[in-house]
Amino acid sequence: MSKYSDESLENKKYEDMKHMTRGETPEDIRDKCLKLCAEYLGGSWNEITAEQIIVRRISGGYTNQLYYCGLPQGISPIKDEPKEVAIKLYGKKWISGREKNERMSDMVIVLLASEFDLGPKIYGLFNEGEIEEYVEVIKKIFFHFNCHNFIHIILCIHEILF
Repeated sequence: MSKYSDESLENKKYEDMKHMTRGETPEDIRDKCLKLCAEYLGGSWNEITAEQIIVRRISGGYTNQLYYCGLPQGISPIKDEPKEVAIKLYGKKWISGREKNERMSDMVIVLLASEFDLGPKIYGLFNEGEIEEYVEVIKKIFFHFNCHNFIHIILCIHEILF
């Protein structure tokens, strides 16, 4: 039996991940996130301002920046657009063999994972990143996930692609 409760262990893991945040958050991140959400999601995202959108940096990611974006309290979806999403902005890959379309294989893997319900739903792909379903339990998934099964899934996806 562990001397830590599940909650304290999860909190410790989250604290341990904070050091993984790299790069500066762009000053115009609220404007950039709102523009992307309005363009790809529509509905209520077109009705709010950059001052109203909720944006916070999610820790983690050595090459990419991941942001939580949410509609402000009191604003409901007009159609079926989500109230909250995650926006991933791609950074430069550490190891790259090609400059042009270096993220193409990443995009294909993300789309396949989404299509087979192995990852978050993808709402939009653009040159600099992607908009995806925000999954609040992501910390628990990383901490409690059966790594063997995950590795097997990733290997199967790569086998399909290459």
